[in-house]
Amino acid sequence: MRTVQEKLEFFNEVILKDAIAERDKILDRLKAQEESSLNREEKKFREEADEMLKKEAADAENLKNSMIAKAVIDRRFQLIKARDEIFETVLNDVKAALREFVAGENYFPYLSRQIKKSCNMAGEGEIEVYISSDDMARFSSALENLRGELPPNTVFRETNDDIIGGCRAVNRTKGMVVNNTLSEKLRESMDDFYEICDLKIDLSR
Repeated sequence: MRTVQEKLEFFNEVILKDAIAERDKILDRLKAQEESSLNREEKKFREEADEMLKKEAADAENLKNSMIAKAVIDRRFQLIKARDEIFETVLNDVKAALREFVAGENYFPYLSRQIKKSCNMAGEGEIEVYISSDDMARFSSALENLRGELPPNTVFRETNDDIIGGCRAVNRTKGMVVNNTLSEKLRESMDDFYEICDLKIDLSR
């Protein structure tokens, strides 16, 4: 028969084995729970990192597009400014050349042709021919001589508008205006200036 000591040792051994087994089960369960929790946390962190990366990528793309759009707009403004400066320079140069022509000896033959042409285009009726005050004072006697070549009801008027030169004929009977002033011819020419000089800016680009 086993002694009491042997029984106690056997009992302790059995209890110890059960305790160790139970401990191992608990540790395994805790390890599994820890791994599951770690996996969940890792998945959560990965998802958050992916979302953060996507947001940062989207922000970077938006910033890039914003910088490109700003650069394009700035470039267009610079082109428009440079084009307008060219236009203004050319316009001033052309005006200066026209005023020099008006002050020269060849101007009155041109003016008389424009007056006759304008009266002819205006047709029959009471016609008023508007010229600059400088031209009126400078060519008063020559204009009187020219009157014989114009319709009988033609009168000359001064205009305070900056027409540079040339004339504007108004048919009061028909309510018709024929504008052959140099300022009008210049305006018409400058309307096509950008296209003629290949200075049109394509704002769609």
